Amino acid sequence: MRKFIIITILTGACFFAEACFGNARYKIIIDTDGAADDLRAICMLLAHPETEILAVISSEGALTPADASIKVLSLLHSFQRGNIPVGTGRNLNIAPPMWRRQSEQIKWGDSFGVIPLQKSAKDLITEILETETGKVT
Repeated sequence: MRKFIIITILTGACFFAEACFGNARYKIIIDTDGAADDLRAICMLLAHPETEILAVISSEGALTPADASIKVLSLLHSFQRGNIPVGTGRNLNIAPPMWRRQSEQIKWGDSFGVIPLQKSAKDLITEILETETGKVT
């Protein structure tokens, strides 16, 4: 009986380890404008065992690309996921949406010690697609 219990526990642990630490089923690049719904989605994807976030790209929208990058970097820093690269898109010089002020005031993560990266979204996407051998979503 004791042997059966030990084998059952070890088998369960193997399945759990594979689910948590196995190869990701989906490798993704996220595009965000820094809105609250995008940041919540990033949190959910960070926690999902079947996804591997290869990069996050910021674009014009709820925030400027530079401000969105800082929010994303702060969020990743808070989750100890600073290894995920963040690329900043270009400014489109369009009229901001009326909810930009609210988006600017939302705090996501700890921005203390976060250094904005100077990698462009275009360069980061190109770099990842050239190095990844599998499908990237």
